[in-house]
Amino acid sequence: LILLLLVLSSLYNCAQSQDSALFEDSFTESTTPLDKFRMYLDTARKYRYTDVELSARTLKECQNILDRKTEVGDSIYVEFVISNIYLSFSKLEPLGAYKIITENENFISRKEVKKEQVRPFNYLKSFTYMSIGDLEAAQEAFYYGIELGIADEDTMTVINNRYSLGQLFYDEMDYGEAIINYKEG
Repeated sequence: LILLLLVLSSLYNCAQSQDSALFEDSFTESTTPLDKFRMYLDTARKYRYTDVELSARTLKECQNILDRKTEVGDSIYVEFVISNIYLSFSKLEPLGAYKIITENENFISRKEVKKEQVRPFNYLKSFTYMSIGDLEAAQEAFYYGIELGIADEDTMTVINNRYSLGQLFYDEMDYGEAIINYKEG
């Protein structure tokens, strides 16, 4: 048992040193704070599902860069927000996701934000409402997401929203509406 703990500890320390080397070795004197922000954000997205701790640390570094008043642009900032929403769900904190969404909804309507960012933000918003039990708001948001997907001819957005809406109706024991949404998706 002690040998196993020593091996695990060694692996953890190795992973920790690789982790910091991943970033430190990538930066040069000419690496701007914006470039660092982008690199950290790319890492957070890459490890979103496989290494929650690494994703959390890189998003914290992004926040540190923002705290130093670095301008990153609305589009990149929305990617940061979306990554933080995913992190909240990975940590099983839907109220944290809700807080992030409500604090940052105003960025979605800005000119620089792309449609490809609006749709996932709205889906995560819908899913968050459903997760915290605001089923009326979730239903409304899923329908809105379906409209966005249809308008943009984005089949995956329509499918995701229809499926989740079907799940919402199923959980509420409205099986007829659930089946309709599952079939439409």
